[in-house]
Formats: sequence, C-alpha cells, structure tokens
Amino acid sequence: MTTNLVNIQLPVLERPLVQIEPVSSELELLKLETENVLSLFKQHGGILFRGFKVDLSAFSSFTDQFCTHYVSNESPGREMLSEDGRIQTVNIGERHFPLHPEMAREPWQPDVAWFNCESPAQIQGETNVCDGIAAAKAFPKELTKFLAKNKLAHTLPTTLAWCANYLKKPNLTITELSKYSTDELRFEIKNGELLRTYIRPMLHKPMFSEEWAYGNFLVFARKQLGIRNFPTLGDGSEVPDEIVDEIERISNSLAFDIKWQKNDLVMLDNTRFMHGRNPIGDPQNRRIYTQFGYIKNN
Repeated sequence: MTTNLVNIQLPVLERPLVQIEPVSSELELLKLETENVLSLFKQHGGILFRGFKVDLSAFSSFTDQFCTHYVSNESPGREMLSEDGRIQTVNIGERHFPLHPEMAREPWQPDVAWFNCESPAQIQGETNVCDGIAAAKAFPKELTKFLAKNKLAHTLPTTLAWCANYLKKPNLTITELSKYSTDELRFEIKNGELLRTYIRPMLHKPMFSEEWAYGNFLVFARKQLGIRNFPTLGDGSEVPDEIVDEIERISNSLAFDIKWQKNDLVMLDNTRFMHGRNPIGDPQNRRIYTQFGYIKNN
C-alpha cells in the first residue's frame, strides 16, 4: 500500500509488524498523520518506521503525539538519556533475553514500548517480537485450558510509605491498609512483613482487541532470572516447568527478528506484543533507545 508520502507494508505471516517507509528521504517523521499511524497501531499492534531521520529530539517529539506520560524501567544495565528518565538505553549487556512485555510484573505496565536504533550491532543483536494474540491461538487445547483457569501472583515486600504513595493516601495506617486490597492488588502482613501482591490473568485481552493474548513476566523470570517463586500461580504454587517450556517453545516459533538498521523506530502495543533479543556479538556498537508510555485516549 502506497500513499503520496509513504510506502506502507501491512503485516504478513513472517513479519507481524506494519512497516512504514518514506517515499522521499526528505520526509520528516513528524510529518506523518498521527491518526493514520494510530489507526494502524490499534489494528495491528506494532509498527516499524524505517528510512526516516530520527535523533533523540525527534524520538521524544514523535512519541509525545501518542503518549500522555512515561515510566522509567528501574532494572539495572541501562543509561538515562533524558533528565526526566523517560528515554533510556536498552540493557547494554550482551545476553539473550526471552520474550516478555515490558514491566508486566507491575500493575502499571505501560501501554506502548518504543525502540529507536542509533546504531545496530554488526554481529547478531536482533530484537525479537511476538504477537501475543498469535501465540494464544497457537497454544494446544490443554495448555489453553490451564492458562484460562489460572492467574499469576507477583508478591513483593513493601512499605507503608510505598502503599500510601501508590494509593495517594498520605495518612494511611497499617490497620486500614487491607480495605484497599482489590482483586488485582492485594496488601497483607505475613510473618510480620508487609507484602503487596499484583494478580493478573495468564491470558488477557489487549487494550485494542477482543481476542485473547498471552504475555507476562513468567518466562523471563524463570528462564532469564532463574526465579521460581515470582510469579507464582494464584494459590502460591509454582508454575510447572513443562508449562513454562511449552509457552516458550511456541512463542519462540512465532517470533520475528528485527534486523536493526540505523534510525529504525519501532512502536509496540505492550499489552499485545512481547519482545526479547538475540545475543549480541559486539555490544559496544549497539545503541538502541527506549521509552515506555501510556497511550492517549485509551
């Protein structure tokens, strides 16, 4: 599909992202029609913008057309590139990362994951993406039944100050905390320790689709971090290894490798798509920036 200004390639089986390229190298990213981009994003969940000139200023201005605000990823191994912490590098190590949505372990999981390539690795370093709707459709019947009937519980130690800040209740007391527990976020004291537990379904509907999708922190925690008890099933028991292995195998079989080119920009629906990466042979050459935001008019 071609317009006067851009060539738009809709997703195909082997590439689940829309690809948008300028017909002329003079076309600026900020000249794209926001509503047209948003329409494609809502329908397909992921867009690769290729061939535009993108620096940090353009990256920030373009994403502001779609997001109300942003959240920083506090995991280690990233460089901050803006004073407010919204623009960061991806993890600057060289390891493989399993498929996952960004910050799916928290109740404030962002809506949109943005990636901008300043310079690609010359040896591997591709980012993998997988459509969680396609993954859910590919799961066998027994796995789907297991996922549909179970939830994941993410339990962490917390403080009264954290709870008061999160709930916007500056005078919160321990005795009244339990009344703010919900089906999604539970507060409790166990063995003298204050805990918060974020609970989410193992299958969910993305923000712009009525179809079931898969995407959470489970495989990343188990395979990358070696953690068996975060998340757990809703009853506190561990997710069986065979379940984790089957989810990983099927999701990986559907993953698409983004072979980065300089200035590439990717917009992913973080409630629908998972992302990961291949090992990086020359991490010193790979510079990819991220922002994680919340969509306007969601």
